[in-house]
Amino acid sequence: MKNLEIYKAETVNEISDFLKENEESSRVMAGGTDLMGTLKEKILPVNIDKVVSLKGMEELSGIEEKTDCIEIGAMTSLADIVNSPLVNEKAPLLSQAAKTVASPQIRHVATIGGNICQEPRCWYYRYQGDKFECMRKGGERCNAVVGNNIYHSIYGAACVRETPCTSNCPNETDISGYMEKIRKGDIRGAARILFSVNPIAAVTGRICPHTCQQHCNRRKFDESVSIRAVERYLGDYMLDNARDFYKMPEWENGKKAYIVGAGPSGLTAAYFLRRNGFKVTVFDQNDKIGGMLYYGIPEYRLPKEILDRIKEVFEDMGIVFMMNTKIGKEMTAKRLYKDSDVLFVGIGAWTSTNMEFEGRDADGIMSAMEFLHNISEKQEQNIGKKVVVIGGGNTSFDVCRSAVKMGAEEVTLLARRPFDQLAADKDEIDEALKEGVKIMDLTTLKKAVKNPDNSIDKLELQKMKTVPADEPGKFKVVPDEGKTETIEADSLILALGQGIDTTGFEKISSKKGIYLKDEETGETEEENVYSAGDAAYGPATVIKAIYRSRKAAENISIDFLEATGDMSTEGRSKIFSETALDKTESAKEKEEDVAERTLYNEISQTISTDELLQEADRCLNCGCVAVSPSDTGAALTALDAVIVTNEREIPVGEFFSTPIMGSTSLACGEIVTSIKIPKDTGSKQMYIKHRTRKSIDFPIASIAINGTVEDNVVKDIAIAFGAVAPTPKRLTEVEEFLKGRELTDPVIENAAEISVRDCLPLKENEYKIKTVKVLLRRNLAKLRD
Repeated sequence: MKNLEIYKAETVNEISDFLKENEESSRVMAGGTDLMGTLKEKILPVNIDKVVSLKGMEELSGIEEKTDCIEIGAMTSLADIVNSPLVNEKAPLLSQAAKTVASPQIRHVATIGGNICQEPRCWYYRYQGDKFECMRKGGERCNAVVGNNIYHSIYGAACVRETPCTSNCPNETDISGYMEKIRKGDIRGAARILFSVNPIAAVTGRICPHTCQQHCNRRKFDESVSIRAVERYLGDYMLDNARDFYKMPEWENGKKAYIVGAGPSGLTAAYFLRRNGFKVTVFDQNDKIGGMLYYGIPEYRLPKEILDRIKEVFEDMGIVFMMNTKIGKEMTAKRLYKDSDVLFVGIGAWTSTNMEFEGRDADGIMSAMEFLHNISEKQEQNIGKKVVVIGGGNTSFDVCRSAVKMGAEEVTLLARRPFDQLAADKDEIDEALKEGVKIMDLTTLKKAVKNPDNSIDKLELQKMKTVPADEPGKFKVVPDEGKTETIEADSLILALGQGIDTTGFEKISSKKGIYLKDEETGETEEENVYSAGDAAYGPATVIKAIYRSRKAAENISIDFLEATGDMSTEGRSKIFSETALDKTESAKEKEEDVAERTLYNEISQTISTDELLQEADRCLNCGCVAVSPSDTGAALTALDAVIVTNEREIPVGEFFSTPIMGSTSLACGEIVTSIKIPKDTGSKQMYIKHRTRKSIDFPIASIAINGTVEDNVVKDIAIAFGAVAPTPKRLTEVEEFLKGRELTDPVIENAAEISVRDCLPLKENEYKIKTVKVLLRRNLAKLRD
């Protein structure tokens, strides 16, 4: 704190401008009792070296009675509020709450503005030196959910940022949103959330690399939620209930869209454009839709029936498919440009990367694409008993596993990189090993030795090694000179990568693919021509192609219609299941025994509905369970206060929030200037704070009641709990229940039960449920006496 700069300004506007100019490195100091500790302990992940002091700003201090309210300046001390005759007469609830804050000495320094704008109050958040990866400081998880949570929320978690699963999904799928729907028994609603961004989820639910699942916070507790298995279930559900999802557009916009390529990119663009009323025609060079999904992924992973069903439901929407139509041959690009209002190019990566070596012309050497294409067409291939594959990505493992199922007795993968650096998904590697594939890492091909009939006899291999690269922490693979090996082989399959054939689109392409003028929108240099997927961004995953193509379709809709339709995802709550904190195993898709696996039958089964519900219950719906730090917050909530800033007036119910490094909805440069409290009209007000010590300690739970009672009958009432939820908890259901009822013991007991009906206690804080029920019962009893 030696280099801390204290800034004082003459006006609120000057302070606001200073904060906007120094957003990352500055903070406002009201009383300073909370801020100075925050800076001293270095709990924040950013360096705060500038503090704007509000002390001495008279316009922000004082208590004034107005016609319809009491207005309290943000810099008014809590001690002044406690001692104010006006507040004690017209808003005693606030005075009572202020009096419970810490000690008298601190109350003379602390201000009402500072009290409602404190940093989150959680042990993990406030640990010295910013030790924990805290969600409220920009991290991916709330440590308290499965850690020390004795003082935390019993009313679920608060949404702070995108959940790790969504932020690590290339398609930005609202995963926690559809999990929430499933927990509520609304499978159709869950499917709609997924469907809103992915019309071919039955595909991705089978083959997606599920980076979402790899970042699931639950993996640090027991096992990740089986997100891909859930997506597969929902994808199948969409196809089984196609009439509810794949509908004709509500209106026809009169525009014609041509799409080249019926792979994942083209299919995605076709769906979203058709949904927005475009007349869509899809052209593809092959006989079947799917592109690489059909011709490059074996049927044991992705059944062709899924793609056939997708074609059928797309056609029911009015999408037309022109198969066996190659651009440049049966149809020219010039005609496509001329006959359509918009053209989308979604061609895939159909060319194979070659490798030159001695003996390359031997019989029995082929590319992975040729091998897999022949399998998809069920063409006979003689690969012999000993098959060697060169690669390391998913395609190479598809080749290896297919060779095993074709009867090869020995299948070996040569990988130039170390085993732990293989590009393929871990699941694919594990399955290949289970099926008997041998992996020789740090190995490459040097020479193919031929028999007199030009068939392969042996392969000479070069061993590789890793050495440090020029960049610190990086390595490179180089030949390990003098170390070679020879193995026998009947066939050799090269799975070294793929390229783009842009024949017919030379006007908008280079050797690398389609050239984009704007990578965010998918626009090319040619007017009204867009592109996405492998053609524009290079070979990548299916889910990335879906995202880019969806975004391109949205931008086409904006350009042509000045609207996108309803392409947004639904909002999500932060409620999780009562059983979410129990250690459990994830649901696993049932698989055929290795000995029973065949080339053309799907190996795994979609999970059951019971397993689906189990996985949704396991989802932690990642949010923050820290409680609102303000003692006066519950009182202001029950008083229906309004927070006045230099920019607007904020109802108290909208003021308290859960942003990163904050506890309010204030924007950068926005400063609380005063608080308006409606005058008391004869209501009975009371505030109770339950804590372990009378001073210093923050509340375990608190209650604020503002009620009007006549002859023990409730005429009007407002109740708020403090320190039990991420923001002050307004008990609206309890209020509605009590209005018009006499405060008898049974009514009070029912009110107490209603107040905790939605509670979701954590492992260590269930005691809080009993605490708040006692607080409510006792204070309602006082209200009638």
